[in-house]
Amino acid sequence: MTVFDTLLEPVVPILEEIEQNRRKHGNETLTWLMWVRALIYFFTKRCGSRNAWAAALAGAFPALNLPPIPPMTLSDAMHRFPPTLLRRALARLLASRDFPQHPELALLAQVYAVDGSEFPLLSGMTLPGSTDTMQSVKLHLKFHLNQLLPCDFLLGTTEPSERNALRKLLERGATYVLDRGYFAFALLRDLIVQQAFVVMRAYHSIGVETVQELPVNVPAALEQRWTGSRDRLVTSSHPDAQGLVFRLIEFTIGPTTY
Repeated sequence: MTVFDTLLEPVVPILEEIEQNRRKHGNETLTWLMWVRALIYFFTKRCGSRNAWAAALAGAFPALNLPPIPPMTLSDAMHRFPPTLLRRALARLLASRDFPQHPELALLAQVYAVDGSEFPLLSGMTLPGSTDTMQSVKLHLKFHLNQLLPCDFLLGTTEPSERNALRKLLERGATYVLDRGYFAFALLRDLIVQQAFVVMRAYHSIGVETVQELPVNVPAALEQRWTGSRDRLVTSSHPDAQGLVFRLIEFTIGPTTY
């Protein structure tokens, strides 16, 4: 068995089942299963372009069972095979594995970091049904902090909005860690409705009224680095915040206030 086969071994049964049950196209010359093998080979070989990918496949060792795939066929596969199939494979692979848990984070149940980032695409990629060349794509990634593993994703081609992508990735009882680009009272309300928790940076311009001051108790090591610490329950007169009471924590490290 090659190293490549060993790398694929845990996920092969999942890929084979998805391949068997997915909807096929009548004129397929490249199966989704073989394309996934080629895609994993692309990342392991660190190919820099579509043409380099095709050349690597053409020159691959026969034992890897990777057929040569023309560049245009690789591009066509990017459009033809929906990313939901890979998302399903990732979810099932993670569910089938036992991963170590971080004992301190486990006290908070499930903790996820979610963010959207632009990733460069292979040269020559175009949108389905369009001749416009795409230079990059937005990837909304859900990262499981308890296990230090990515556990879900959405592509910006189907959901360009970071806040709406987060809404689709929510689960009850989990805690989400977000940057301030996500901050919106409407999103905060949706998190509360979904019975999820959030640690999210707010803009300095946020206008609030104090409902209750809370005591600040932090370890001595933090007291040496944090100044101006304040913890309170607040509300806002913003139209989207009507009826919301949320917790606002402020502190300063060096010249920066958070």
